[in-house]
Amino acid sequence: MIRRLILCLALILIAAISPASAQQPPFSQAITFQDAATAAGNGNVLSTGNFTVLGLQVVKTGTSVGTVNPEGSVGASSTWTAIPCYPQGSSTASTAPNSGIFRCSVIGVTRVRMRLSSVTPGTGTISVYGFATQLGPMPVNVP
Repeated sequence: MIRRLILCLALILIAAISPASAQQPPFSQAITFQDAATAAGNGNVLSTGNFTVLGLQVVKTGTSVGTVNPEGSVGASSTWTAIPCYPQGSSTASTAPNSGIFRCSVIGVTRVRMRLSSVTPGTGTISVYGFATQLGPMPVNVP
């Protein structure tokens, strides 16, 4: 009886630590990069190591003026580089998206942020929302 109990406990322990029960990376993730910002700043950072494409929505309200700078980085590097984003329905890249919906390829980039610069205070705000997912490779020149 004790042998059977020990065997059952061992099987339960093996099943609990097997790779099949390991947590899988997410297939998509939503993020608010900038939330009703009224001044320049780096905003939130998204780890994109498991994702291939990032959808963005830039919302500027009131008379706020500012530049949204999509930037990517690799690994633990503190160097951020502009990444091109494409307005919905366009094949012309923009590194400073205005209000609207955009898509960005994040293949080979491990972190992304939407830095705000040249912000002129007004009566409104700037928000940037993102949704990263694992799609197949995205052609960069097709609308």
